[in-house]
This record gives sequence, C-alpha cells and structure tokens, in this order.
Amino acid sequence: MKSQIRILILILSAVSNTGLAGAAEPIAVPISTSASLPIYDEADFDWSGLYAGISAGPVLDNDGGALALGAQLGIQTQFDFYLVGAEVAVRGLPGTTGHDAMAYGEILGRAGVIATDSLLVYTAAGYGLDLGPQPNQQVLLGGGLEIPISDSVSLGAQYLRGVPISGGEPTNLITFGANWHF
Repeated sequence: MKSQIRILILILSAVSNTGLAGAAEPIAVPISTSASLPIYDEADFDWSGLYAGISAGPVLDNDGGALALGAQLGIQTQFDFYLVGAEVAVRGLPGTTGHDAMAYGEILGRAGVIATDSLLVYTAAGYGLDLGPQPNQQVLLGGGLEIPISDSVSLGAQYLRGVPISGGEPTNLITFGANWHF
C-alpha cells in the first residue's frame, strides 16, 4: 500500500510540474501584420439634411414606354449606419405613341442602410398621382442605390413599381439622377 501511495504522489508531482496547469493559460499567436479588424465608426459622407436633385429615366407600362424628366426635394436623417427620410418629386413625360404629355407627382418615404462609406441602399414606399386630365392614383413601392461623388453631391438609381389604386395599369419607373445635399 505504501508503494501505491508513493507512486500516486510521484504521478501527481510529475503532472503538476509538466504544465497541465499551464494549459488553462491563453495561447498567444503572434501575427506579422499591423492590420486591424474593420470597425464601422462613421461614414465620411453625411447623408443627413435637405437635398434637391434632378433625374431622368423610362416609365414602362403595357403600352410601351416614355422618358420621364424630373426634380426631387427631400430630407433625411442618419442614425449610425441607417437613415430615414421623405421625398417629393415631380416628373414630366412628353407625349409619345400611346402616351399623352403629362406631369406626375410622387410623395415617398425612404428607409435605408449605409452599406459602406460610399454606398447607400434604401427602400421606398409612397403615393403617386398623374397630374393630367385623367388622374391616376398609385401606390409606389421600390428602392434604390446612392453613392457620393463629392462632399455634397450623390448619384443614384431608383426603381419604383406603381400599383393603381383605382383604374389604370401598373407602371415601372426607373430613374437615374443626381442630388445636391445641403
């Protein structure tokens, strides 16, 4: 029995001296680069505030398409990496085959995320109204992308699907434009 106790004591002393207790210590692995993890702190471009812009793009429906030229005015507020805002736009469509010349108004709510320092991705929903002799009301749903090209100018592309509230047919509006931020 004494020999078994001596063997047990020898085993315990050998185990404690070999560093099993050191296995609980953190393992440090040196790296040879000075790179750090990318942490979002704040975008260089400030999306908050008023903006005004111009845009152009096709309006597509079952009768074909027409080029719409327009102007927009909006306001938005940035919170960390997301933003919310509202926009009012007026677009003019010249008369073409299947279409009469008309003006079109939009009221949109926008919500988006700043995906990178130079890319805003947003969704939009709102109300559209033909301002011509036969008013056509639509619910507008869509989204877009915007990139800053200077401290106060951004370029963007937007798609809106117009779903008629009463009568009419669905439309698709694709616009490309520039916004000046104040």
